[in-house]
Amino acid sequence: MKNKPTMYLLYRVVDESSYKQIANVKASKEVWDILEKKYKGDNRVKQTRLQTLKSELESKRMKEAERG
Repeated sequence: MKNKPTMYLLYRVVDESSYKQIANVKASKEVWDILEKKYKGDNRVKQTRLQTLKSELESKRMKEAERG
């Protein structure tokens, strides 16, 4: 009984590419698992990119300090 409202909400909040992945899935738990798997990697990518940017910033600061 709770599946239909949950599915409705999940369909409403996802972007088009995610919707295409979940459009034919019947259970909200399965939809949730698909979305979790899809977006879980995003956090790792963001964290890695953030570390890279921090390192680049620190490197530039060190170069400026050497010149200064």
